[in-house]
Amino acid sequence: MLFLKKLTMTILVAMLFIPIMLFSVTNTSVNAKSKVSTYSRYKLNDKKLGIMMDFKYLYSPKMVKAGAVAYTNSKHTDMLKGYSYVTGQGDPTSYIYYKHNGNTAYYKYWYVGPKQDVAHGHYIKQRHVSIKYLVDKYYHSKAQRNTVNYYASKLRNEQ
Repeated sequence: MLFLKKLTMTILVAMLFIPIMLFSVTNTSVNAKSKVSTYSRYKLNDKKLGIMMDFKYLYSPKMVKAGAVAYTNSKHTDMLKGYSYVTGQGDPTSYIYYKHNGNTAYYKYWYVGPKQDVAHGHYIKQRHVSIKYLVDKYYHSKAQRNTVNYYASKLRNEQ
């Protein structure tokens, strides 16, 4: 009878602690996964990020098919130093300057203002977008990944 009581107590104690232990193991593995950035997880590079930024802020994929898109690291003014950019047509409105830090992409572009002309425009202050958002929108399916990878491979370096 004493053995049965001890066995029952052991089972009850185990039933209390097993869920707690399982929760801590699961929680640890979730935290470990979240420390890997989306940029790293999807093996993105500067050109792939540039194509997704281009799709989001400048040109649709159909327009990118039609025109030449160039890419390089910016060596312009201090305001744009450290940014990469993609461009399509050469005037300031066709440039998107971007860089990433962890799971965030920072960008700047030429704002034409209310007069809607390039001459009266200016670079907008730094904005940001989640890289996860870009991946979900432009790099989620196999077809989307193929499209981004294809255009990234076709980017020519601007001199």
